[in-house]
Amino acid sequence: MEKINDPLLGSDPKRQHPFFNSVILGIAMFLILSLDIPNPYYLSNIENFFTLTLDVVAIIIAPFIITKLREKISFLISICIFFVVFIINSNITAISVLSLIIQPFGYRLLWIAAGTFIMTISERSNIGLNFGLFFGSTSLMQALFQVSTNGFSYISIIVFIFFSVVAVILILLLKNPCCEQNENITVAGSDAHSYFNASVYPFSVLMDKEFILLIPSIFLYGLMEILFPYGIVFTTTSFFYVTQNLNGSMEFLYAAISVIVGIVFDKFEKRFLLFGLGGIGLLASVLNIGFSHTTCCSQGQTNLGYAAVVLNSITQSGFIVFIFALLGLLYLDCRSLSVNVCLQLVSLAGFIVMYLIFYFASYIGSFYIFFAVFIIACLGIFRFLSTNDKEIN
Repeated sequence: MEKINDPLLGSDPKRQHPFFNSVILGIAMFLILSLDIPNPYYLSNIENFFTLTLDVVAIIIAPFIITKLREKISFLISICIFFVVFIINSNITAISVLSLIIQPFGYRLLWIAAGTFIMTISERSNIGLNFGLFFGSTSLMQALFQVSTNGFSYISIIVFIFFSVVAVILILLLKNPCCEQNENITVAGSDAHSYFNASVYPFSVLMDKEFILLIPSIFLYGLMEILFPYGIVFTTTSFFYVTQNLNGSMEFLYAAISVIVGIVFDKFEKRFLLFGLGGIGLLASVLNIGFSHTTCCSQGQTNLGYAAVVLNSITQSGFIVFIFALLGLLYLDCRSLSVNVCLQLVSLAGFIVMYLIFYFASYIGSFYIFFAVFIIACLGIFRFLSTNDKEIN
């Protein structure tokens, strides 16, 4: 029986297994993010760019909330924010600009808490599979949703309310990590200087030599959010249709690759995984560049486009698990919260840079930049693996 003082029913031994918690959190992430429906308020590219500054504010605030309330309560706060966003965007469109303001706070809090939670419940022997199951579960649920709702022009609000309720239940089922595993970011005093020091403390990770080697790969993560898997569609005048079934198929592929990469990460030498993902990523980059220069509408060009999308999906899903797991190994026992804050900041920087290039400079040029950053990222990871061979293998 649960102890009376166990907060949010998280100490049942049956709920302690990290694989169970990773899958449960992954499913909950899908349910929460499904509430983030498109905003009816039209933003120009310039306006959209400036709204990204709210993400920076959210990243700075998130560690204080997580320290004070811990990850599970942070998840519940994110659910509340996304539910408000959903209600506004679907029923109160007159104030839809409000959802643009609060959405970044729910999104960044959710992802920082999720990354911290997975690292906190993991051990060195299973962190890869934990992240693989987490991302794989989210993608699998997204795939099932895409396929099952194909052809539906409208989905009842009752469905999304049900999603919210189930997400809350799943969050309550998560284990409560031990207090010794938590990194706390606290304010030493009540003056402005103390608040400033506490605010910048998580970002001291950016100065770590090992973390610096991984910055290009985290930056790459942000680039892929813009370009992958369908960025090539905007670079050509050919007919290349992105259907809901194609989306669902790619999500199934995401799920499978996430789990496979997680298993390989835990069981084999990390260099082998880098060589495999690096080779696929380089091939994907070449296909993206080649496809972006085509203008005809032949079947061969269409096949090239589909091949690029598949390789893009493999690269993106594989590298995300690889990056999170590497950072988890590096900071597993000390600064899991800080490293997730820095991860979100660096990936946001990559997203903003690629957003500016992709929408304001050159569609095609963005793929050349990705190619260059990808090579630098792979070299950085290789250097990181070489200098930390005993610690991570």
